[in-house]
Amino acid sequence: MLKSILLALAVVLSMPAVADKSADEKAGNAKKAIASMLVRGHLVIGTDGLVEEHDLDAKAKLTPEMRAFVGEAISNWRFEPVKLNGEVARARVAMSLRLVANKSNDEAYSFRIAGTYFGNREEEPETNSVRVATRYLPKYPGELIGWRASGIVYLLLQVGPDGSVMNIGSEQVDLRLVGTDAQMELIRETFAKAAIRAVRKWKFHPPTTGPDVTASSWLVRQPIDFGMSTEKRVEPGNWMTYVPGPRTQDFPWAGQDLQTVGSPDALPDGGLYALQQGAKLLTPLSP
Repeated sequence: MLKSILLALAVVLSMPAVADKSADEKAGNAKKAIASMLVRGHLVIGTDGLVEEHDLDAKAKLTPEMRAFVGEAISNWRFEPVKLNGEVARARVAMSLRLVANKSNDEAYSFRIAGTYFGNREEEPETNSVRVATRYLPKYPGELIGWRASGIVYLLLQVGPDGSVMNIGSEQVDLRLVGTDAQMELIRETFAKAAIRAVRKWKFHPPTTGPDVTASSWLVRQPIDFGMSTEKRVEPGNWMTYVPGPRTQDFPWAGQDLQTVGSPDALPDGGLYALQQGAKLLTPLSP
């Protein structure tokens, strides 16, 4: 397993780099890259808000020590009790978490949980949530092909009662390449514009059941991944390396809701996720 982490960290040295003479600036940005794994699983939250059970993806490339670390962190979590029809209820919810490896010295690594996402109760019908009705796949920006740029855009959307996109913005763009500050900013902006251009045209099914059915609009997140056709896709449960982008929270139409939720980078690619999670964590992510 150490070999997997070392390989992920070594990717920093082999990540596509935009060609110019600013070697020092690129090297500085390469140091910002992190080795991480997206881990999926489930939690059972008791009526007292404590975690009664949990499971992690059996295929995730975690050592027993890593699983023990995550398990200990989860055992210390406390949630706001989940309610069903206004009554506190025991709940089994889907979970994804972002595990990050930090090199503490030449031989050792430390780990931390950098982000989490908790879905709705498994028993809830899909009609309780916003769903995609019509989608148009974003086109890879042609101007970035020569740079072999790749990354993921986390979009924030406000969906109206007619299922159209009322407002949309890019919350964060993580890149799988290094360059100068200006180059990486340009690449992030280009990916964000391409994602927004496509997703703005999408149509959605608003909730028709559940507690949010009477809302005037709904806030959701949509990850959009851009990659070269030759790039091997890294599935959840595997170590990968990327350079996190700055997070934008200046969306007046989102109100205060965005200020009370965590970073979007614990969201698996390809899904649509309510901004307000299905379970509210009250304690720190890691001990």
